[in-house]
Amino acid sequence: MKRKKTKLKVKNILILIIVIVLIIKGCSLIFNKDETKKVNKKDTTTYSKESLNKMNELNIKNKVDTKKYSKTLDTAIYSDEFNIDFVTYYENIKYVDNDNFIIYINNLAKDGLAINEIDEILSSYSSYSNFEIGNAKRYSAFKNKNPELKKQDIVTRVNLNLDKPYYTDTKRIEKQDDIYALVNKYNYVDMSYVPKNLVPLFNNSNIKMVKVAADAYEEFVKAAKEDGITFIGTTAYRDAGWQKSLYDSYVSKDGKAKADTYSARPGYSEHQLGYSVDLNDPNYSEKRVSRDDYEWIKKNAYKYGFIIRYPENSENITGYQEEDWHIRYVGKDVAKEIHDKKITFDEYYDLYIKEH
Repeated sequence: MKRKKTKLKVKNILILIIVIVLIIKGCSLIFNKDETKKVNKKDTTTYSKESLNKMNELNIKNKVDTKKYSKTLDTAIYSDEFNIDFVTYYENIKYVDNDNFIIYINNLAKDGLAINEIDEILSSYSSYSNFEIGNAKRYSAFKNKNPELKKQDIVTRVNLNLDKPYYTDTKRIEKQDDIYALVNKYNYVDMSYVPKNLVPLFNNSNIKMVKVAADAYEEFVKAAKEDGITFIGTTAYRDAGWQKSLYDSYVSKDGKAKADTYSARPGYSEHQLGYSVDLNDPNYSEKRVSRDDYEWIKKNAYKYGFIIRYPENSENITGYQEEDWHIRYVGKDVAKEIHDKKITFDEYYDLYIKEH
């Protein structure tokens, strides 16, 4: 009897185990089927009943191929910017995740661009934070002339007007006392502008800077001195009249085209802002600063809020030859970012300061 009972117990346990295994397998198959359905649904996305009804309301269902799903069109029909005249554009332009995407399509379609042109522009450039719809055509044109450039660089340089000749389409800087004001060959200050709070530099009372920059300059020079390097500022704030005299003398010497590569025209010099200073090492006679001086500047200037305004290999962005002696105060945080990102102030301005 005991053996029979033992056999029954073992048999029951085996049956229970088999039932549990079958249940687990069954559940697994059910879940896998659900997952397969999810994947298949994602792979074969179609318009929802709600979207199809929306198309009926807009009277466009007979104008589109509802069997061929377009996320752009599906987005457009629920947008306040929906324009029935551009249904074909919505249906055939690849979707880009951008809040202004439908507005961009409308604007470019109104400009008469073909669907493939709009598709190329938006898929290539609209994802960048500094994308400007008004510059869309120019991005493509500039890319054609500079195929080696990255797309982000295309957007930034066109925004900086570098696709145009220097000193064309120039704009007056609105906030001329702003520490981040960008003065270059496209942005100018009033000829009469004089910054407030100009103070003499501690080691050269003949020149002045805005106080916050002058204080930082003192820290910068004293830190260099501790490392055995001597810097004296030779020129800082310059009014438009002074700048005109300098520029005219350079033009007389080298001609206008050559002078424009290393000197700013009056009103277009950032020296007029009062945040820049030209350095000189009195112990070095060949140039304003030695190569060792320059290496120290590159390594340390940002710690005191200064940047090298016209660094090496950046003439195609800044518009000027390298100036290893010219530094500009922008504050420690921004100076560090520019230093770490290894970009020019022009690029930083368009990417992080200018509103787009």
